[in-house]
Amino acid sequence: MNAASRIFLFVSLVSVSVHGQLPTASHRLERFFDSFDRDPARTMDLLPPKYDSHGRLLKGSSQFSPDETADRSYVLIKEQVRQDHFSGRKILAEINPSNDYLSFLEKSKLDSIDQLAVASLDSGSSENIPWSGEYWATYRGGVAARYAAADFPESGSWKDYEKFFQDITRTDYLDPQIIPDLSPAEKYDLLIGDKNMGLTNWSIQTSKFSVDGKGEIETWFGLCHGWAPAAFMMARPEHAIEVPSADGVAIKFYPDDIKALSSLLWANSRFKNHFVGGRCSEKNPTKDPQGRILRGECWDVNPATFHLIVLNHLGVDRKSLVMDANFDYEVWNQPLVKYQVHYFNPQDRKATDSIVAAKIPLQNFSADKFGKYRSSQAKFVVGVIMDLTYTVEKRASHTEVNSPSDDFQRTVQYIYDLEIDNSGKIIGGEWYQNAHPDFLWAPADGAVAQIPSETLISTEWDGNGPVPEDLRQLGLRTAKKGFLVNKILQGLNKKASSTPLKVN
Repeated sequence: MNAASRIFLFVSLVSVSVHGQLPTASHRLERFFDSFDRDPARTMDLLPPKYDSHGRLLKGSSQFSPDETADRSYVLIKEQVRQDHFSGRKILAEINPSNDYLSFLEKSKLDSIDQLAVASLDSGSSENIPWSGEYWATYRGGVAARYAAADFPESGSWKDYEKFFQDITRTDYLDPQIIPDLSPAEKYDLLIGDKNMGLTNWSIQTSKFSVDGKGEIETWFGLCHGWAPAAFMMARPEHAIEVPSADGVAIKFYPDDIKALSSLLWANSRFKNHFVGGRCSEKNPTKDPQGRILRGECWDVNPATFHLIVLNHLGVDRKSLVMDANFDYEVWNQPLVKYQVHYFNPQDRKATDSIVAAKIPLQNFSADKFGKYRSSQAKFVVGVIMDLTYTVEKRASHTEVNSPSDDFQRTVQYIYDLEIDNSGKIIGGEWYQNAHPDFLWAPADGAVAQIPSETLISTEWDGNGPVPEDLRQLGLRTAKKGFLVNKILQGLNKKASSTPLKVN
């Protein structure tokens, strides 16, 4: 395909929003299938369109370098990071190779089109809206970054930050004029009276250990795997607070300081999770002539599993979850906010808001490009277009207040179909895009990010007055290893939040 054809194909696929709203489902389906019928393999490989909160089509953005994007190295990077972060944890044993949605869901488990229709689940949202936060890049020192200090570098090179950290002196740590500009790690160390600055040194050393053969650190290293669950498992810090250090000096914590420490808490803690998804380690997996990926690990999650988890977990239970898409360099550990689904007749591609009306007998689906992959139990098929909204990262600042209006959100469009058996149960389906969600995870109900020894301490702290001595001593022992005390973070969070986390 020449360059002109590629441009025409992309333009024909993308729809433009009007007056801050997404284009209608009918319009988007018409554009999509015009491209899909012309060149299904090429269309399958295009990234799904993404829109901002005003309905404006977005250009691509990513934490990966242009080279990593061009040669698809990001696929292998994502897989390796996933293994590094989750290897050895209990959650790995809970990955269900069959992608059974029942292994993920704890409460609502609706799985038939009649049940979904009666429950009116065409849209849904998380009760706790995930907040935007920094991903605390390792090459900038992680949570040791003095992100708002006037002399903190703005660079893409670890070497510049390394020099900054070498020049830091400790004589200014208790200077009231300096404290507000200290890093989240430094403020935590002062809060617990750690004169050795254990958390700060751990964070800097973690950066040093991440240096490659060229003396640099990959810019995508960071705490996105901690920020994603923290964003909906910890209440939003709504305003800056002052709390006394162990030495009696007032420490000002900005909302982004508390978000940083919350992200580290969830990144380094063990807690029970639920997962579905495969482990794809191929940049360019084999495809059939229609563009469908053939290797199961690189094709999962099945559309039925995805659809049922989103509608039950996010729609009925109103709980967020984290989404990854291996073949989409723009989506990586994103916490979900809300969804909107429209259905369509897969034969004539006509949109409808009724899942029952969109259902057709599989034997009447003559336009089916994936017929040979259908389940032998499938008797009906229904088309789906889902608009899925997720929260994205945002550079930290010393903003005094934080609210949902400060968040960055994106909405992505996924198109797929669902296979239905004779009883009306959703049993499978086919993706119409290769850059679809292939890994979903969420903390289990009641999950707490904490180290085992913290469970032995009954003391609570509400952020008023100094940190209680037993919690402070635990903090001194654990900070130098990168572990934070949950009850200390909860105290900061309670003082900074007037809206408690909703538990359902």
